[in-house]
Amino acid sequence: MNDEILKVILKNESRFVPLVFTKKQFNVIFKLKRSMRLSNAEKKALYTSINKKIDALSSLIIKNDNEYYIQGSREIIEEKIEEAKRLIEKYAENLNKVFIGGSFLFEKDYNDVDIFIIRKKGYKESWDGKYHIIQLSEGRLSEPIFQSASLISVSNFLIPKILIKSRPSLSELISTYHEAVIERLNREKKPEMIRRLIFDYYLFCKNEIINGKALKEYSI
Repeated sequence: MNDEILKVILKNESRFVPLVFTKKQFNVIFKLKRSMRLSNAEKKALYTSINKKIDALSSLIIKNDNEYYIQGSREIIEEKIEEAKRLIEKYAENLNKVFIGGSFLFEKDYNDVDIFIIRKKGYKESWDGKYHIIQLSEGRLSEPIFQSASLISVSNFLIPKILIKSRPSLSELISTYHEAVIERLNREKKPEMIRRLIFDYYLFCKNEIINGKALKEYSI
């Protein structure tokens, strides 16, 4: 979600309420900006209505060639932003939409850099040295894993906040839990199933998308 848009809305309540947002929706935005806990009803309003209105307002922003969009700026190491911008310039051939995400942005020590390149259709992963290149269609941005990656990111376009999710089957859930227990007993350094279990818990039980930094912290 665009932080600048939120600031403008909060500073100009009389202009947006009730023409664009209801008073209740404005209060949700107020709580969201201050990282206050939302009720289930407020979360539903955020995902079903407020997000769409804010995305529409964000689309009115005219992007200059040297402008970038930063999500989760409080979590990003400041000097990583300029490096991310340089990588976007490098990989944004033919005016491609590109965003940088992953632990590269919020950790001093990292193994690789996730670079997401939006293309017309299809999906492909490849490596360019330490750079993990993920090419995907814009439609796949609605998948929870990519929405999560975008929560802490630097991009050359406004990443749409559209989420499509499907619940895992009971057998899949049991299998994930079983493997997560084994990872914990073996003290795995990269507990992928533990992370999957935590990710799904937030997604389906709390109706929230957890970002990569929080996911790593919770899975230790």
